[in-house]
Amino acid sequence: MALFHSVSDIDYNEAFAKHAEIIHLMGRDVEALQLLKRAKTVRDSLQIELLNTQTEQVKSIHDVYLLQQEKERNYRYLQIIIISFLIVSIIAITVFIVYTYRARRKLERDEAEMRRMTDEVELANSAKERFLSNISTSISQPLDEVVGNSLLLASERQIEDQQRVAISEVVNKTSSDLMQLINNILDLSRLEAGMMRFILSDVEIFSLIQDAATGTSIGNGRKINIVCPQSALFWSHIDGPRLLNVFNNLFAFVISGKELQVAIEVNQEGTELMIKVYGTLLAHQNLSQDMIIRNEINRMIISHFKGVYESKTEAQTPYIYLTLKGNLTSFDQN
Repeated sequence: MALFHSVSDIDYNEAFAKHAEIIHLMGRDVEALQLLKRAKTVRDSLQIELLNTQTEQVKSIHDVYLLQQEKERNYRYLQIIIISFLIVSIIAITVFIVYTYRARRKLERDEAEMRRMTDEVELANSAKERFLSNISTSISQPLDEVVGNSLLLASERQIEDQQRVAISEVVNKTSSDLMQLINNILDLSRLEAGMMRFILSDVEIFSLIQDAATGTSIGNGRKINIVCPQSALFWSHIDGPRLLNVFNNLFAFVISGKELQVAIEVNQEGTELMIKVYGTLLAHQNLSQDMIIRNEINRMIISHFKGVYESKTEAQTPYIYLTLKGNLTSFDQN
């Protein structure tokens, strides 16, 4: 027991218990019982102390684990913050690049549009100059002829009656053509400025085309062949006199030696009229200034009523193609 006392409390206590057992074998039970109680008390205190020591060790390990967890958590938070910052930076850079790209594309489109508009203005100015030059010639020549012949008729020169009649007819025809040209120029100016006044009403197109063809046939002595749907009427809410003027322009200039033909079709829904006019000079190239003006007037009038007006000069047989909006009805429905 003296050897164990300075080395190990546990071994000393066990030796103490052996001592109590030896005392018990010697018959000294009371003393052995006291020794056993003392040994048990010491053993319990040692176990409690050991348990407290283990508990402290567990607490220390737990504290170390918590510190490590806190460190890892802080490290993860730092990683999340860095990753979030990188993502936000990438998104901001991407948005900036996209915005810069779009701004550059818009700038390029605006520059291209400005160049296109500049080219169109230059072309328009050039066309305007050519138009004014041609118009000046188209007006001045017949005007000079009218003035010259009028002065001739008003002079005191002796002119035979037959020659006077011929000169009067020339003056009348030239004056009429000149007035028609001036009226066409004024109509074109009103259409381009959006100042043309239209009086709308429900017009039956087949009858209107027939009226224009009849008037032209009587005036020129030429027959006009019209092919259109039978037993039906096509109504359009349009300016009838203006549309009649369009067909009068088409039928007034006929290719010499050819019959003027008008082919009329209706789409399946019965809402659009498709018209082809063959044999009119307005469908050809190298037109006179008067024909160019009439073609442009026709196009702008038809376009105003949501239609199409095109010169098919590239076709084997050139023709004018135009469309009109409206409704097809049968005679019974009408």
